[in-house]
Amino acid sequence: MYGLPIYDFMGVWHKSRNFSVHHIDLRPGVVGYILNPIALFSKNSITIDIFGNSFYRNYDFGAGDDIGIYWNSEVQYPKETMLYFTTAMEKALFGKYSYGKKLRSSQSFNFKMQLPTKNNEIDFTYMELLISAVKKLVIKDVVLYADNKINATKKVISKN
Repeated sequence: MYGLPIYDFMGVWHKSRNFSVHHIDLRPGVVGYILNPIALFSKNSITIDIFGNSFYRNYDFGAGDDIGIYWNSEVQYPKETMLYFTTAMEKALFGKYSYGKKLRSSQSFNFKMQLPTKNNEIDFTYMELLISAVKKLVIKDVVLYADNKINATKKVISKN
């Protein structure tokens, strides 16, 4: 694993207006509209809130000024790599911030996220394969859950 400052991979912007993305109860989404001048951020970005919660954004969005927004304008990383970065960033920040000690995006420049390496180079292939495998496992679990629910429903119906 290699400890790399978050800022080395992502440019940082933290001011935006118009519609506002916030992180509330780990259910991020649009919470309202603001009539100030518009500044939209591109999809394939990562947002980090004042508590260190990190989210991948696969859509164009705006954000409040208390949300750190991270992307790289020179390299278009694949979604799976961005999801890995999101998790690595959140892990680097976990437990360090709260209502009493809020994170500002400028404080995140020197945090280091742990990334896998191979031959002293960051192993992007590993990150993409791992995230793809996790996605497949989640799909498998959803299918199993749905199958169990269908079977339970069939049993209840057959008894009546």
